[in-house]
Amino acid sequence: MPKYESQWFNSPAPIARVTLFNPDNELSVMSVPFLLDTGADISLIPQSVADKLEIVPSGTEYELEGFDGNKSSVLVAYLHLNFVGKKFKG
Repeated sequence: MPKYESQWFNSPAPIARVTLFNPDNELSVMSVPFLLDTGADISLIPQSVADKLEIVPSGTEYELEGFDGNKSSVLVAYLHLNFVGKKFKG
């Protein structure tokens, strides 16, 4: 069972510590707090993590709409995600 985090979320939310791996350049960032949302179509990562991974977006863009009705656009990138403590699969 994932730990519920109340530091960053008003209403504690389930997070896991994950390692994100960019398969294009083999860079990784470990122990990233990751919100577990099984109903989400996509997952977002902080820009600071994307910068460390030197991500090159695929060119595809999604328009997101929050519960409050605010809209924003994000670029898509493909990463590998592993829970901290697990090894990457080849």
